[in-house]
Amino acid sequence: MDPRLARAFNNIGFCAGQLGKLDMAVAALETAIRLDPTNQVAKNNLAAIQRIDEPQRPE
Repeated sequence: MDPRLARAFNNIGFCAGQLGKLDMAVAALETAIRLDPTNQVAKNNLAAIQRIDEPQRPE
């Protein structure tokens, strides 16, 4: 796959996350990072999705 597609996969992941489709978001963002390991925006977006998706701990 063309590494230039990393930006498109990041955008798909971001939009999927905004729609609450977390599995799709994670898959797209992981693809973006695999295509361009230096893509810090995709890494940040993935970290944000993972924070949303992790179970809440009782306080």
